[in-house]
Amino acid sequence: MPDAVTAYTTTAQPQLVNWRNAIGSGPFILTDFVSGSSATYIANPNYWGTDLRWPQNKLPYIGTFKVLIIPSNPTGEAAMRVGKIDGYGSMPDSRCFEHDEN
Repeated sequence: MPDAVTAYTTTAQPQLVNWRNAIGSGPFILTDFVSGSSATYIANPNYWGTDLRWPQNKLPYIGTFKVLIIPSNPTGEAAMRVGKIDGYGSMPDSRCFEHDEN
């Protein structure tokens, strides 16, 4: 088992259960997590990636974003409809292109 995993686990608690101990080298760092509510991320200042089209540009382009956990499809769709959220992962594709003339 990698040292990074053994540093945050025990025999009695073998899983990485504390989100503050998450390890990774991706473009974002998890900075806040509220179970059943939201996850907040910031740009990883040590991320190695660059834009393939403009290699002089370091990724990621956004500095922070928040993922809301919305377990109810009707609630998520309503939030999209009124512009409270920018995206909703559980919305059926067939509903994405509906347009209300009102």
